[in-house]
Amino acid sequence: MLLTNVASSARAYGWPIYYWPRYDSAWWRCISAVLLMLGSQGAVAAEVISGAVHQWDASLDDGVDSVWEDTGTLATQSWRLLGSGGTNVNGPQWGSVASTLGMTHAYDFDGVDDRGLVGPENRTGNHDTSFELWFRPDGLATGADAWPIFEHGNEPRGLTIGLSDDLLVFLYAAGHGTYADVTFDLDVDDNGIDNPDFIQVVAVVDDTSDELRLYVDGGNEQSIPVEESNDFTSNNELGLAQNNGNGGGQMESPYPWLSGEFSGEIALLREYRTAFTLAEVEQNFAALAGATASADFDMDDDVDGYDFLTWQRGFGSGASQSTGDADFSGHVDGDDLIIWQSQFGPAGAASFAGMTIPEPTTAALLATVAALLLGRTRRGSNLCRTQDCW
Repeated sequence: MLLTNVASSARAYGWPIYYWPRYDSAWWRCISAVLLMLGSQGAVAAEVISGAVHQWDASLDDGVDSVWEDTGTLATQSWRLLGSGGTNVNGPQWGSVASTLGMTHAYDFDGVDDRGLVGPENRTGNHDTSFELWFRPDGLATGADAWPIFEHGNEPRGLTIGLSDDLLVFLYAAGHGTYADVTFDLDVDDNGIDNPDFIQVVAVVDDTSDELRLYVDGGNEQSIPVEESNDFTSNNELGLAQNNGNGGGQMESPYPWLSGEFSGEIALLREYRTAFTLAEVEQNFAALAGATASADFDMDDDVDGYDFLTWQRGFGSGASQSTGDADFSGHVDGDDLIIWQSQFGPAGAASFAGMTIPEPTTAALLATVAALLLGRTRRGSNLCRTQDCW
């Protein structure tokens, strides 16, 4: 029934019709039956990508010993949290937080002398690396200040994620002459993000493609090529909320990093030894923020035939929402077609908040049906190639 309605509504949405079999054919009836049968399946949220070598998650900590435990696969780098006079007196405060993005606890840094430090990690060779940070500032840095939120390494060889006025900055250096930075404007008036809640930042050093990438809140990709993305580590302790000794990668930076201290909350920091793609960023954002499934692949505030064509083109090969991944699973498959089915039309686009993500177990059957449909299309038999077919 629903796909029959889709067919009868095709002209109103202005999308090509020659990709589909006749709506009164056995193909339509079969596919409709499968979709309706699967429509009653349960739901499961997107899962966080596994394999973080270091993970500092405030929701897994207890806040009682001035140590933020590393729960990653290596679990060797726990933060020492310091306050007045460089001691553990009156350091960052751990506690529950109000958030619509799934955060339950965070450490609150006062912007004066609260900070975290952890010793250097002895690793050799070049690495693809991704740092995922969830933070909520008390405000934006102003004037001559710039706040390091997280820094790794020393001035000529390292990296920093920080704030300078309304700019989120990811800066990086792998030796003299290799400085680069990527920025994103958090001010909504400058087409950034006006977000009173926690902000997800993913900073990627892609050693394979010699590129830096910065993602904010599940997307908003910014990138810049770097001449040589060599290993950025050094024998210098890492810093949280303040520079710890020499600021990571800051030797040639135009930002006045040394004068600032971050004021706000940090809920989560992860390090992966892989270069995250947009699809992986989307998946982690959806898993933590509880993002609802969306089949509005072209982001035009409705779910229509153009979105179906995006799913069709991405089926079996796409990996991001812009290529047809509605449930942020990192794959474009039959589950995404179910979501498109449920949200098709203006009414569907208005009900995103009530959508759930279907179980992956439904994917195999739907993928088979979709493959048969696409295969039928490629062979060109029983296709509707003119408007007379409707």
